[in-house]
Amino acid sequence: MEVWLRMTKAALPWEYGKIAAIFLLLLGIAVEGRFFRKPIFIFLIFLLLPSLLFVEGVNFDQFRQFLTFQLGGLILLSISGIYFFHRPLALPQFQQLLIYFIGPILITLIQITLRSPSTKDIDFQLMANFAASGGFGFNQVSSIIGLGIACLALNFLLRFPPFFTRWIDIGLFGLFSLRILLTFSRGGMATAFLSVGLSYFIYLSDRGYSMRKIMLPALLGILLITSFFVVNNITQGALLDRYEGETYATKHGFEEVSFAKATSGRFEIVLTDFAMWHDHPLFGVGVGISNVLRPDYGVNNISHTEQTRLLSEHGLLGLFVLLIIIFAFLRDYFKRRGAQRAILVLFFLLSFLTMFHSATRLALTGFVYGIGFIVLIPPIEKLALRRQPPVPARHHAHHD
Repeated sequence: MEVWLRMTKAALPWEYGKIAAIFLLLLGIAVEGRFFRKPIFIFLIFLLLPSLLFVEGVNFDQFRQFLTFQLGGLILLSISGIYFFHRPLALPQFQQLLIYFIGPILITLIQITLRSPSTKDIDFQLMANFAASGGFGFNQVSSIIGLGIACLALNFLLRFPPFFTRWIDIGLFGLFSLRILLTFSRGGMATAFLSVGLSYFIYLSDRGYSMRKIMLPALLGILLITSFFVVNNITQGALLDRYEGETYATKHGFEEVSFAKATSGRFEIVLTDFAMWHDHPLFGVGVGISNVLRPDYGVNNISHTEQTRLLSEHGLLGLFVLLIIIFAFLRDYFKRRGAQRAILVLFFLLSFLTMFHSATRLALTGFVYGIGFIVLIPPIEKLALRRQPPVPARHHAHHD
């Protein structure tokens, strides 16, 4: 809902999504008594605080924005980890949670479709475009559609009961694929593709391969490839050029294709983050100050990569935060098998890879990190049935 509220200019704070998610999760933690379920996440929050002391040269309003924009996502990640860590969920509950993702994404896509001009009227350049994103931030739209694609693919590949019907689910997967490609923003698509692909590969490694299990991703792959060629045809080949890293300058021979150009300048931002960390190794430059100082390092842009922002703004403590995020995942990874491990991998990668291209701009980055730590349990009805002996055995036991 966060992107939809921003898109429609709702009379709510810009970071309302993060604030609301933190509040509701804290409420759940208090009601369910889960505060000390995973103390390492509480320690993570304390590691983020010292850099607040190094914020200089900004007014109170800027400082408040730094708190919600820069720290809000990581605090949400920690709170989400505390609440969801080994929280038991029956499969119907888990699927309902995923439907709560898919519903608002579908509403957002309807909004985009209504606000966007016809594809015939859009001049598709070799860059992400606002027109096909409903006039809103294409990177954020791409990220949430990628989340929807991942949820639909996970449910299909693990052969869980369909959300609606199997054909409606496949239809939504196709719709989401078309819309995410039209944004020309590659981050959400790459994140969804890698997250689903790696999680399902790990699932097959645990459960064994079969023709049917291999055919399932092939079907989704065919649908995705078909969507790609449809959109590439609509854009007269611009989509393929975009995914090959071409820009207007490189396409017309003014510049050569480079990694910096292919990453839309993000690589240069990452290099400045490392430069700031080198200059301020222990506590960093302070929360939000990396964006203030970046022009001094030759780049007029703000941070897009959370991993390196942690290093530049929090220094060595930021490195510890990053290690906690990774090792909390790895420690649980080796304790799981099958679907439980696939779910953990999927949601960790959705969070971690989104941080690479969109930092923690969206609440989903922190929120979905914790979801991977849930523990799926059989529905209560099945548990009750399993506690009962078979009917014939109960009959003979009664007569005996």
